[in-house]
Amino acid sequence: MVKSLDRLSRNKQEMKQELQWFKQGIRLEVIDLPTTMIQFDAGQEWIQDMVNNILIEVLSSIAQEERNTIRKRQREGIEAARSAGVRFGPPDKGFPEDVFLLIKQKIYQEYLRYEKLLRNRLDKDSFKSKDFYDMIDTLRNPQVPVPLWSNSIQLLTQIAKEVYGIAPLLFIDEYDQPIMSSYEGNFHEQMGNFFSNLYGAAMKGNASLGQELLTGVQRVAKESIFSQFNNARVYTVLYRQYAPYFGITEQEAGMLLQSYGLSLNDAVKNEYDGYTIGGISMYNPWSLINYADFGVLDHY
Repeated sequence: MVKSLDRLSRNKQEMKQELQWFKQGIRLEVIDLPTTMIQFDAGQEWIQDMVNNILIEVLSSIAQEERNTIRKRQREGIEAARSAGVRFGPPDKGFPEDVFLLIKQKIYQEYLRYEKLLRNRLDKDSFKSKDFYDMIDTLRNPQVPVPLWSNSIQLLTQIAKEVYGIAPLLFIDEYDQPIMSSYEGNFHEQMGNFFSNLYGAAMKGNASLGQELLTGVQRVAKESIFSQFNNARVYTVLYRQYAPYFGITEQEAGMLLQSYGLSLNDAVKNEYDGYTIGGISMYNPWSLINYADFGVLDHY
């Protein structure tokens, strides 16, 4: 039983499909359609079907037209509001400048760490060394535009290789977090261009880089921030080569619990051995670490 026919749908074709489904031995009663509420005598049901079909044809057309009118007025209202400066969508949660500043501060701290390590090993007269210290000044200045430090990671890898003679490895954890935040804050285009330049300079054609590894929950998309380079390999939880690193293996779980005076018994296995990644049995890191910390077998 429904109050009115348009509760089923405001699209004429969809409404007919819904009504056809109800004919499978189900009696549909529409309060605003009295003819569906009447019990006809045996052999007279065709009269009810004829009347109802006519009414349904008319009422479904009216419902669809009402829906079309509502959508039209809604579009007109949205356009009028936009013309008046009203912005739709989720509210801004920040500005790209704030994110750029935080990223620049992190890179600046890394430069200071390397400056302390390499202070006595750098050739102060070399152009590369001068570029290194110029970049530190650039990162320290909050007024410097973004393009002037978009090659900062690339330069740091070059300095590391020049001093140590070994091509460094670049690890970027949760690379996709700023991208997802930019979607929420409505500044994805600016953020996408920024990371495309930052990562592109660091990874594409960088002879000083040995290998780079990015971790995140979003699949690497060549058409997004990684448009400047190709041939990226994606290692999911189905890929055996990196399977042991997606969680804690049984051997690691045993060693971890032993260091806390606990044992990897059947109860622990039944509670936390819940993953199979690349054919390898894995333990939930968060749950296992909390169990080791509290010593209580619980759902963490």
